Amino acid sequence: DVDVQPGQVKIQLTFKKQGRMKLVAWSDIPLVGKVRDKTGPYEVNGDVISSQAIRGGTSVKYWFDGGDLVIQYQAGKTVRFHRA
Repeated sequence: DVDVQPGQVKIQLTFKKQGRMKLVAWSDIPLVGKVRDKTGPYEVNGDVISSQAIRGGTSVKYWFDGGDLVIQYQAGKTVRFHRA
């Protein structure tokens, strides 16, 4: 979960080969800047990713759609990541 009250927020999710992931969220709106910066180990079990970097340790379902990574929280919220 990232606070999107200030407007549009960009999220970058990076998976490292060493078993760590990094989530950074920021806004280009002046005076808002970085709103989240978390790093932690991750685990993949079937179609589920778990990590302290994702909402404090949440496990999310994931799949790929046309080259995009899609994650879905248990509450049904879905986030799509485009590969840069």
